[in-house]
Amino acid sequence: LSGVREDISTVLGLEDSEGVIELSETQISYEANVSEFTEGETTVYIRTRGLPRGQNVNYNPSSVTIKFDVPIEQFAEVEKVRPYEAYVPYSKILEDET
Repeated sequence: LSGVREDISTVLGLEDSEGVIELSETQISYEANVSEFTEGETTVYIRTRGLPRGQNVNYNPSSVTIKFDVPIEQFAEVEKVRPYEAYVPYSKILEDET
């Protein structure tokens, strides 16, 4: 969808499939909420998954910056949670021949 500036709420009729499937309903309700978005940014450290005990891996750079879009009303909540992480599986490090 493009150019949508308001919430959408409509009823859509379902077409008969001519015996291919049996419909239990003839229509559905469709709703979509429109929100203004803002861009957030966070930095996360790169970690290693499956690293054997006693092993150490250093990355350069040691972190990555992630940019994301989030509805304005959820921005403060997302800032607290930090739902992103970056990792490299140790098995991929072992496969690397560079």
